[in-house]
Amino acid sequence: MRELVLVLGGAFLLGACASTGTTSTTAATQTSEEAQVEQVAANEADAQQEVDDSRVICKRTQVTGSRFRKNICRTWGEWKAIEDSSRSATEEAQRRSQMPPQGN
Repeated sequence: MRELVLVLGGAFLLGACASTGTTSTTAATQTSEEAQVEQVAANEADAQQEVDDSRVICKRTQVTGSRFRKNICRTWGEWKAIEDSSRSATEEAQRRSQMPPQGN
């Protein structure tokens, strides 16, 4: 899947570099081709995500107070859940910092 996206992206970039002048028709064609490539990539990503949820991914993380990194292995779904909860906690903290203080 990644290889297909890379090949399509590379072909698109090479095609964009090779063009000298664009007319409105060419620009519209490139935009529709770009939209089609993005749609295909999104559909493949959705189909692949169902399979990837159980795939184990190991990441090397820096441990505070140690020079050595620790290897942490979790499923793709667990990494995604951690990422989502971290993002929502950050957004909540940013939203609360912008609120006016409540008081007398």
